Amino acid sequence: MPKFKPVPLGSTVNAARSDPRHWGPKTAGAIAKLPKGVQKFWGIPFEFVTPGSGNDLLVLADDSSVEIAVGAAGSHLVFAHFCDEKASTTVAGQSADYLNPVITAPGEHLADYVVVFEDGSEHRQRIRRRFEINQVQTRMQSGFTSRQHQDLSTVPFRGPYPDNAWGRWQTGVMVGDPPVSGRTAARDDRHGRANPAGSWTIYALELPDSSKKVTNVRIEATGAAAIAIGAITLFSGQNNPLRHLPLESIELEGAGTSADEIEVDVDLGVIARKRNIQHFDGTNWLNSPVKGWGEAPDDPEHIGSIDLAASADATLTVNGSEIEVGPLLESGEAVSNDG
Repeated sequence: MPKFKPVPLGSTVNAARSDPRHWGPKTAGAIAKLPKGVQKFWGIPFEFVTPGSGNDLLVLADDSSVEIAVGAAGSHLVFAHFCDEKASTTVAGQSADYLNPVITAPGEHLADYVVVFEDGSEHRQRIRRRFEINQVQTRMQSGFTSRQHQDLSTVPFRGPYPDNAWGRWQTGVMVGDPPVSGRTAARDDRHGRANPAGSWTIYALELPDSSKKVTNVRIEATGAAAIAIGAITLFSGQNNPLRHLPLESIELEGAGTSADEIEVDVDLGVIARKRNIQHFDGTNWLNSPVKGWGEAPDDPEHIGSIDLAASADATLTVNGSEIEVGPLLESGEAVSNDG
């Protein structure tokens, strides 16, 4: 079974990105800059309808519903979607009332996504603002159960650092592009704070039974705010594809003598660092007749390594050979299928 299967929106698309009538002013402006065509976000491929050929979004601006055919089994339906900035249940005004695009109605119920299985059973998931779906523009208010489409960028935790950014660099990764400076005053960045980069919201809806064929997914909007879907991908795995395990350092034995010689990639994750480290043989160290602190070797052996944060369903590719990340992290070692 393939890991990913794009779900065509087909004839359900009913609006164009260039049509601003469903959206607040900032949302309408940001939609036009969202990625389009064939994309890969957080390692998951998406196939967006190409703008310019008519409608390219599925938009529900009232309490209507629509069904999208799926016709396959999987563990998660992964949506690239977003909602409008205007809210119906806010107690703090509207996003447009603030310089920064503040989310004023977190948790607002905007839709139900109802998964219909071949046996007639259904699975219903509430879609809430800043949880499963989010506004196109936010100011440091990312979703609680979803992600922005911008992938992780690697940053050198040993520096050099932009001013006032040492702490953020210690994670080794960052969502989106790293800032040039950590000291830019608000008065000097009025335009940037008012117009942050727009984002698709990427949400993985977990299916209760991955063995059951999904006939369709029914989108039932509440009408509280307009929502749009740009693409859907069916994922088959054991874990949420957007959830990464903690950062781990992994030795790459047999891949080459230097990290620079190793070609390495991961689909559902990020390689935070690639470097040479001193090879350590724990068994020989324990059996050594020299006890205590030990002795520094005269000619230490080095080996290529990576620092990896990835989903348990990720596949690590080393010099063209594939290694499943889940078994590797669970047992502490793994060998590619081709040896």
